[in-house]
Amino acid sequence: MPEIDQKYEQILRVLSEDGRISNLALAERVGLSPSACLRRVQELERAGVIQGYRAVLNPAAMGIGFVAYMGVGLNEHSKAAQEGFERGVAAAPEVTKCHNITGTIEYLLRVECRDLASYKMFHTDVLGQLPNVQSITTYVVMGSPKDTRALWQAVQITICRMVRVTVCWLLGLRLHEVTVRIWYGPFRMF
Repeated sequence: MPEIDQKYEQILRVLSEDGRISNLALAERVGLSPSACLRRVQELERAGVIQGYRAVLNPAAMGIGFVAYMGVGLNEHSKAAQEGFERGVAAAPEVTKCHNITGTIEYLLRVECRDLASYKMFHTDVLGQLPNVQSITTYVVMGSPKDTRALWQAVQITICRMVRVTVCWLLGLRLHEVTVRIWYGPFRMF
């Protein structure tokens, strides 16, 4: 596994914000040649530091209007009870994340449903029917003021637009004549 230096950290930060960025653009953003950048990304993939690439989905656009976290306690603390619960949760499309945690409960789930009625059906007919479930506590998500998966990309787009408009106004250029790049880390704009 490579030692994670500052360049690796920059690569990981950029890829975590935009997993579809081209190698050429990534190389420019982190200040490496394209071949050196690609070599580093491949090393991170081989070492398992980068486990895959995902799309960030908009739940509202997919008809998801209800998001909740659920704490689930089991009445039996055996390996068989945990495996049975995990199999049941893996089969439930409403569960988008399942974490086995320490504390007074065994699991923390992220659940996404169409609405409160479909959540109630999931709560009663799916989760409530799994063996060894002793307690269920629901925490309804009212808003997500911080989501680092998509936040920086929106900020970058907004700043780029503002800088382009300002540069065009100052220099008397048209928008298509100006390109702006923003680098992460110490905030540098070109």
